[in-house]
Amino acid sequence: MAQEGWLCTDTASRGIELTQRIVEASQEGDFDTIKSLLEAGVSVNAAEYNKTLFYASQNYMTPLQICAEHGFLECITLLIKHGAALDAKDRFEVTAVHLAAEKGYFQCLKALLDAGADCNIGTKYSRHGYYKAVPYPGGTTALHLAAKNNHVECVKELILSGADFNAPDQHGRTSLYIAAHEAHEECVLVQLSSALGRDILSLPVNITKETPLHECVRHGQRRAVRELLKHGSDVNHKNNAGFTPLHLAVQVTSFNFELLQDIVTMGYNVNLDIRDGNGVTALEHVSLNDKFVRQPEVAAFLVAYGANWKKLRSKQLTLLQQELLTKYTDRVLLHAMADSAASLPTVESLDLDTLTARGGMIRPHMPRLAFSEEKLEWYKNLSRNPRTLQHNCRCAIRSAMGMKRLKHIAILPLPQSLRDYLFLNIHQHLASLEGANGV
Repeated sequence: MAQEGWLCTDTASRGIELTQRIVEASQEGDFDTIKSLLEAGVSVNAAEYNKTLFYASQNYMTPLQICAEHGFLECITLLIKHGAALDAKDRFEVTAVHLAAEKGYFQCLKALLDAGADCNIGTKYSRHGYYKAVPYPGGTTALHLAAKNNHVECVKELILSGADFNAPDQHGRTSLYIAAHEAHEECVLVQLSSALGRDILSLPVNITKETPLHECVRHGQRRAVRELLKHGSDVNHKNNAGFTPLHLAVQVTSFNFELLQDIVTMGYNVNLDIRDGNGVTALEHVSLNDKFVRQPEVAAFLVAYGANWKKLRSKQLTLLQQELLTKYTDRVLLHAMADSAASLPTVESLDLDTLTARGGMIRPHMPRLAFSEEKLEWYKNLSRNPRTLQHNCRCAIRSAMGMKRLKHIAILPLPQSLRDYLFLNIHQHLASLEGANGV
C-alpha cells in the first residue's frame, strides 16, 4: 500500500512537471516543444499544474490563453486542433478571447472565434470583502477591451461574430461609451456601422450619467457626433452635473461651430432653452456668460433656430439691453433678435439712460460712443416704426412651427430665398463671415 501511494504521488508530480513545461513552452511560443508534449499525451489545458496554482491562490492560465495573450497564432492553431478548451477562464474569468482582443491580435482572435469561442463572456465581479485586485471591472467583455485599446478590426470581427454591443460592465459602460470616452472616433464609427439587426444604444454610465454623445462632443469628434445623432442619441439627456451635449458644445475649449450646428439641426426634439446644472442656457453661455468668450454669431444662430432671448437676464441687464450698450460694434445678435420678434420694446421702456452697467458698458455720466449712438438710433427707428407684413408673416410662421420644428424649414418645398428669410437670413450671414475670414 505504501508503494502504491508513492507511485501515485510520483505520477502526480510527473503530471504537474509536464504540464508546467507546456505552460512554459507556451510563454515562449515554442511550437515544437508544445507539439511534442501534446503528442506525448500531456494535458492540453495544463490541468494538473493549474490546479496547484489555484490552491496556492495564484492566477493560472491555460496554454491557449497564454498564446492568445502573446499573439502566437501557430501555437493557437495547434492547441485548438488538440482540443484546447476555448472558453477556459483564469482566476478573474478572463478568457483567451479577452486577451487576444485586448492586445489587438486580430488573426489570433479570428482563429478563436472561427473555432467557436464565446465572445460574450464577462469578467468576474468583485464582491465586498473579497479579493479586489481584479484586472478589469466586472462584466468586461472582449468587445470592451478591443474598444478601449482602439483595435478597430478586432471590434468589427467581434460584432460580426455576435458580440453584444449593448452589454455594460459593472460601471454601466458599453463598448460604444468606452470608445467615445477614450476619444477613439474610428472605433465609435465602426461600431455604429457594424451593429446590424438591432439598435446600438447610447446608454448613460452609472456614476456620471454621461452618454457616448457627451464624450464625442467633449472631444470634438464631429463625424462620430453626426452618426450618433443619426442613430437617435438623446441630445437633451443631462449628465449628473446637469449638462446636455448642447451645453458641452458651447463650452469646450476648442469650440467647433459646425459641431454645434449638427447638434441643433440633426438632433431629435432639441430643446435650446434647457438649462444646465447652473441654470444657464446655451444662448446665455455664448452671450451673457462672463466665463466664456462672447460669440454673437453663435448666439444669432441659436436665436434663428428658436432659442428664447426675451427672458434672459444677466444681473441688471436683459440680453437686448446688453447688446445695445455693449462695447462691441457688431450687430449680428441684435439683428437676429429684431428679426425674430413681431414687436420690440421702445428705447424709452428699456430705460437705458438710468442703467448702471458693469465695466465696459456705458455709464450715465460717461459720454456715449459713436457706435453706441448709431446702434441706439438704428434700434429707435426700428422699434418706433410698424413692421412690414412680410416680417409679421415670418414671425407668425415661426411661432406656429415652434422651436423644435424650425429646423425643418430647410426641407420645406419653398424657394431658397424664402427658406433663408424664415431662418432670419442667418446662414447667408454666416457664409459671408466665412468668406470675409478666408474660410
